[in-house]
Amino acid sequence: MSLLLGFGSTETERESSIIGDLSNMLKKLHETRNGKKNDGPFHEDDLRTVELELEKIKITAENQYQKYKNDKQNRPERYYYIANGLIVPSNTMYDVFIGVEFFHINSQHPLSHDGFAGYCSKKIEWIHSY
Repeated sequence: MSLLLGFGSTETERESSIIGDLSNMLKKLHETRNGKKNDGPFHEDDLRTVELELEKIKITAENQYQKYKNDKQNRPERYYYIANGLIVPSNTMYDVFIGVEFFHINSQHPLSHDGFAGYCSKKIEWIHSY
């Protein structure tokens, strides 16, 4: 990822953490359902559980964004929201793609006349069940 002035490790660490947590959650659910050998396809219930978790993260981020966008006194320098999030299985259910579109806000950007700058990025994780 190329970094932009005013954005960097804070954003990449946040993205990696969210995608990693969702990926690990799916892998643990799969392991619990199929045992240590992990030789079966992903189960629809497990995908739904991860979709619900992604939706919770998305709602929490949106609520924080709505709170901070008008609160100049208590606004952090950097915050974000999730524009889109998808959990997409392959036809065979042996592969799952987790995609998240992040929108990061820097409320104290040094080159902006009003202090605000935004940065959008998309992250995709490809998970195999075997």
